Amino acid sequence: MLRFQPIPPSRRWLLLPGAATLIAAAPLPSPPTAELSLWASTTRDLHSAYRLAQAQLAEPIRSQGALLTLLVTIVVAVLIVWPLRLWLLGLLRRLVHRFDQRGHCHAPAKAVLTIVVTAVLIGLAVHLVRSALDLALYLLPATRELADTIAAGLVMAGIGLGIGRALRSPDEPAKRPLPAPDGLDYALGFYPLLGGVALGLAGFVERTSVILHASAASWLIAQGLLIIFEAILIAGFLVAVGRSRDSAGDGAGDGAAPPRQAGLTLTALAWSAILIGLIGFVLGYTHFAVLLFQELIWTALVVVVAILCIRLATGLIGWLLGTDHAAGHFAAHIVGLRAERIAQANILATGAATLLIWLLAIGLIVAPLGGEGVSLVDQVQPGLLLGELRTLHFAPKAVATAIAVLVVGITLTRIVRRWLEQRFLPATALDIGVRSSIVTGLSYAGIVLALLAATNALGINLDKITLIASALSVGIGFGLQSIIQNFVSGVILLIERPIKIGDWVLASGAEGSVRRINVRATELAAADGSVTIVPNSLFISANVQNRSGAGVGDRVELTIKVVGSASPGAARDAILGMLHDQPGIREHPAPRLLLTDASDAGFGFTLHAYAEPRHPIAEIRSDLIHALVDGFAGHAMKVAIS
Repeated sequence: MLRFQPIPPSRRWLLLPGAATLIAAAPLPSPPTAELSLWASTTRDLHSAYRLAQAQLAEPIRSQGALLTLLVTIVVAVLIVWPLRLWLLGLLRRLVHRFDQRGHCHAPAKAVLTIVVTAVLIGLAVHLVRSALDLALYLLPATRELADTIAAGLVMAGIGLGIGRALRSPDEPAKRPLPAPDGLDYALGFYPLLGGVALGLAGFVERTSVILHASAASWLIAQGLLIIFEAILIAGFLVAVGRSRDSAGDGAGDGAAPPRQAGLTLTALAWSAILIGLIGFVLGYTHFAVLLFQELIWTALVVVVAILCIRLATGLIGWLLGTDHAAGHFAAHIVGLRAERIAQANILATGAATLLIWLLAIGLIVAPLGGEGVSLVDQVQPGLLLGELRTLHFAPKAVATAIAVLVVGITLTRIVRRWLEQRFLPATALDIGVRSSIVTGLSYAGIVLALLAATNALGINLDKITLIASALSVGIGFGLQSIIQNFVSGVILLIERPIKIGDWVLASGAEGSVRRINVRATELAAADGSVTIVPNSLFISANVQNRSGAGVGDRVELTIKVVGSASPGAARDAILGMLHDQPGIREHPAPRLLLTDASDAGFGFTLHAYAEPRHPIAEIRSDLIHALVDGFAGHAMKVAIS
């Protein structure tokens, strides 16, 4: 039903031609994209936006007082966002200093308060302007939707502004909540703000295309520009991090600590994700590329906030349980708890808080993936986000159930593994290699089932993250290629069993007895008692020498040169006689002495002796040399051993 309202003569100058109003208010037809060229489609969509602007400008102002109220509200909103916010942040910083004089959690508390205050004040300012806009103007339904989207985008930008200021800490750079090189001073405050702006801009572009019934060509152009902007944003931050890392290493000299492997791996994964998103966009998977880049930015913001909250919770718990606080003093002096018990309670409470914060962070990261559109801002609005979080069942009962399921599953897995290792498998005819393979495989299967059961208890639907997980698996393949290769090689070793427990093997310069075969690496016990960790991929791709024959133990080789002997047989009999009844040497097979050289300078032999089980090769070799040297002492024949 249409309702017409007379317009006072003083405001009739705002009324544009009525035909434009009626045309813009009606839904625009969407002709097939194939019938229009790229230029024609873009021109049609721009004309639709122009007609919508004409229709909104044609709507009358409610009153001159309402317009004045809107202008005053805008001024108040600006004052709230800029001077009032800075004054309130300074006040909170002084209050934190006063209540935390010993600095238990000063930096994380100030950072978290900065994010909260900035987001709340910007949200309050946006809400005031949005309410004043409704009071001053007659907004069309399409305009009202755009206004709501712009408001949500501004709040998202406010969150990015708060995170950037919290990380940069311009008032106290020496007390930043997270350690960062000096070269990232500008990037810490700039890139989080741009990340929030990018998320808000993505929501505006998506909502505008829906309202205007934009063609596929126009939507593709807008999303392409947005993808390029987000890719440049993420890549720029990664470049800034790399440059700061290099400059920090050059400034520290040769004694600089090498970068952590976890940071390098995350950087490699981020670059892989950028490459995957751009390739997906070029191949026509625009929705996927937009969602991937927005999810990367959103994940980074959520993870930073989660880390700050964890540090704050850790500091608060340590402060509350300290002896200088009433709670810690009561527990130590009134209840009579020992210091180590209070320390254990501190660790347990900190672990529980950390687990809850990470669970909530994972829920915030996963929840937007359940939406139907490509705009993440639409999915992280309070109503939709709370609805998605409810499906995750992050209630205390559900979290406790998930933890209990995980603990019980891992405990049952260990009980079954111990029963198999100690009771059942030793009673079978299987060799130790087969038994080790069975135990290892069942252990990993039990842990995976326990994790899946815990995930199911939390209500996390794995279908929601299939798209991102399948795409990032390519990035994981680039960043963690060696780990995946070793995992697959370990599975092959456990199934084919070319080597088994107890074998004496030589692989790529590493030599020893196989002690354990895991899915990532194999442990070799060397002759001197040391343990060498060899990646499983070497046993598949390189030449491996297995020196363990059927019933033959570890072999010791000695090169012996005998001088002064009348014949090789006399020298041979003398050497074997000295080795008779030598402890630690197997009788079957017996030691073998092979003639390798016969000349005027003497006779050369190679001795092959086989050590009994659980006898170190180094000790057997030393005992053999001692026996030969002592046996030839005072003898007419002289010996040289190597």
